[in-house]
Amino acid sequence: MPTLSIDKHIPVPLYYQLKNVLRAHIKENHEPDRKFFSERELADKCRVSRITVGRTINDLVNEGFLYRIQGKGTFVADPEKKKTNNVGFILAQRLASLPKRLTQIFYSEFLEYIESDCRDDNYHLFLL
Repeated sequence: MPTLSIDKHIPVPLYYQLKNVLRAHIKENHEPDRKFFSERELADKCRVSRITVGRTINDLVNEGFLYRIQGKGTFVADPEKKKTNNVGFILAQRLASLPKRLTQIFYSEFLEYIESDCRDDNYHLFLL
């Protein structure tokens, strides 16, 4: 594991320092789709809490530098394949044949649920 220097004596938040160090390290040393360090490894190496590492990793995932696969770990993202954070939703025409009151209730509750989930994960919902 490389040397990751974090200075606890300066007034810059630890997660921010760690994010900048990891971002530079990813750009210089890692191939896309290669497994990245675990949170425990980073916490031990940098002598910061796993909460700090977790926040940093989440930020790097949201910025498109890393991605996670549940049960497998964190991996380096391919900068050429950055996600758009857009979700398209196509409304089926067959549902339009149902009674209007039923479709209004169904669509409003269903779309509120989907829109809320998308917003929580920083996605944008487009209805087509």
